[in-house]
Amino acid sequence: MHFAPVYSGPALRFQRYAPGLRQRGIDLSVFSAVTDDSPGAEEAVPRQEVNIDGLPVMRTRIAGPARNGRTLRRFSRSLFWHCYETVRRPELIHFLSLSQEAAPWMLALRRLSIPLMFTHTMLSEQSPNPWKRRLQRLYWPIHFQTMDCTVVSSSVMRDNLREIGVRNRIEVIPNGVDLQRFQPVESPVTKAELRLRLGFCPEDEIIVFVGSISPRKGLDLLMEAWGEIARRRPKARLLLVGPKHEEIRKKEDVRSFKESLDSSLSESGAADRVHYTGPVAEPEVYLRLSDVFVFPSRREGMPNVVLEAFGCGLPSILTPFLGLPAEFGRPDREYLLVQRDSRQLSRAIIAVLSNRELRTQLGGRARAWVQNNLGLDRSLDLYADLYRDLGSQRLQA
Repeated sequence: MHFAPVYSGPALRFQRYAPGLRQRGIDLSVFSAVTDDSPGAEEAVPRQEVNIDGLPVMRTRIAGPARNGRTLRRFSRSLFWHCYETVRRPELIHFLSLSQEAAPWMLALRRLSIPLMFTHTMLSEQSPNPWKRRLQRLYWPIHFQTMDCTVVSSSVMRDNLREIGVRNRIEVIPNGVDLQRFQPVESPVTKAELRLRLGFCPEDEIIVFVGSISPRKGLDLLMEAWGEIARRRPKARLLLVGPKHEEIRKKEDVRSFKESLDSSLSESGAADRVHYTGPVAEPEVYLRLSDVFVFPSRREGMPNVVLEAFGCGLPSILTPFLGLPAEFGRPDREYLLVQRDSRQLSRAIIAVLSNRELRTQLGGRARAWVQNNLGLDRSLDLYADLYRDLGSQRLQA
């Protein structure tokens, strides 16, 4: 549904994958929507093709807000007619967003003999209510039954789909990190230069978070911890990289979340040491100039930013979240795992800031882990092989 300039983690990941997939002989194009709440929606034309970093992107204007069932149906219908009318039909359609509302148009696409696949990026959260959970198990598999294959990034996500009744083909392809782009800073001098360029002092202690500043990402917990950190570490600064709550497009109750952030910020007495960047094109710059990465999310699939922090050799502190993958390595070795408690989180951050040897050990082991297990080339090879395998089904049909 969404592609640049709209902030979307899965879309950003495949935008970064595109050059490597092209090198492997995969001819990619993107079909996305401009909805009523998209930037520039008022001036959008019904259909327009643009080029983003060498990638052809077809944008279609869809009435309605994002993440609305009717909007998703309209988008799926528009995709069907695009494929039906085009001279050269795609050999495979790879979805990054899907819902049961779109199922009729997925079936229509199948009648065009186009194989379909879906990358599922978020662990499905089951209701604690047993009756609602039964309903979820009835309806959730509809997302996947029209797909020839579903890709997940971790074994825990695969097991979750099997648990809710998905019986179609599932492949595990971990997210890959570009180790040339995301690498440790070359020297203390380079790190100091990066900081000065972006308005920080070389002696600052910089705690960084990267991602959307939304309720699911757990920034309220980090902001609660910030007060204690700020009091005990007068050189500490908190760097928040990503869109703020006012810019979030998802239907979430952000009012209480915003009030919680503002209250914690005010009580900390160190609001002047908290820095919001908004969305950035080069998150690796902010990771490389920082001292510790913190990720207090509540629910994820396999968040790329954690791997990117690992790639930069940055010591990382995570809190337990629904979907925490074994593919991240071992707690207390490749990263620190801290309970979802603001006091324990602040203590862990202070401990890392206070101990240079600990920072070096954690960062070095994290970098070695992604080098050995989660390099970008491996993920690109797996995707390219899967594209060819699924695309051949059309030829055989």
